[in-house]
Amino acid sequence: MKTTKYNYDLVKSLHEQGLTNGEIKKLTDYSFEALRYIRNKLNIPTKTYREINLTENEEQIILGSLLGDGTIIKQHRYPMFTFSHSLKQERYALWKYEFLKTLPFTYKYYDQLDKRSGNITKVVKVYSRTNPLYNYYKEMFYSTGKKEVTAEIVNKLKPLGIAIWFQDDGFNHQSGYYIATNSFSLESCNIIKNYFKEVYNINCNVDKEHRIYILKESCKKFEDIIRPFMHKDLLYKLKSVLNKQGELLGSPTIEIVNEDNQQPSLASNSFEGSTTNSRVLNKDSNANTSALPFNIDSEGFVTTNYNDIVVKWKPIKSIDY
Repeated sequence: MKTTKYNYDLVKSLHEQGLTNGEIKKLTDYSFEALRYIRNKLNIPTKTYREINLTENEEQIILGSLLGDGTIIKQHRYPMFTFSHSLKQERYALWKYEFLKTLPFTYKYYDQLDKRSGNITKVVKVYSRTNPLYNYYKEMFYSTGKKEVTAEIVNKLKPLGIAIWFQDDGFNHQSGYYIATNSFSLESCNIIKNYFKEVYNINCNVDKEHRIYILKESCKKFEDIIRPFMHKDLLYKLKSVLNKQGELLGSPTIEIVNEDNQQPSLASNSFEGSTTNSRVLNKDSNANTSALPFNIDSEGFVTTNYNDIVVKWKPIKSIDY
């Protein structure tokens, strides 16, 4: 086998970046046989998975989804993380996918049997590749063989994770909010209840079906935590955007102004959060973007970034309960 036609430095560099043989093959068009040969020549061990270092936002989406509709599935050697949503929540599912896709994730549409109605419904399923990273979350959530909640899990939660959890499994009911935690043990539910009280001073109860019920006096405080991270299609779950008849008060919008003071089409915007009273700054602004796509500054403004434009807004104001 001739060796002069192979770029050894390139293969070594790609390996050091954490790429697997399959990923290097796609980038170089080298065969697996050639890659094995190069690795042997360079004494590089074969890598069967990609090392993943999650950003804070990626971890919060995974944590919130695992508390909600997500699950860890054991595959051959390593597990995978997946979640599904109905077509009614398709844009919400793909919004979460956008933040995870570089890990990498993919999605497909499936027909699924609804066990409650017996009907076949179409769902969008988002799923990762298998990776040892998900062993960490499998052990965290499934240490008893069944998904449960521990103090370790809730202590990792931040507002984005709570918002994802509520969008997955929460709903507005009469004067309070429910989170459908029915599948968790009473012990898990009490851990959640104590977490909300101790960390956010939010009062809630656990009902006889093991559901978390956030009491009326804490609803505004709970909304203030999660509202900046709500997808617009899930705004109907919030009391502050509903009138007394349960109808949406109106669709919040973002005012986008670019460097030429031209207003681009909202249809081109990849971010679809709940926003109003917005400021939009160009990419040379002094906005705090260290934690993009989500950050709340000292003035209560939330920032996000897309297409090299920094968007800054204050969440919509709550109505009185």
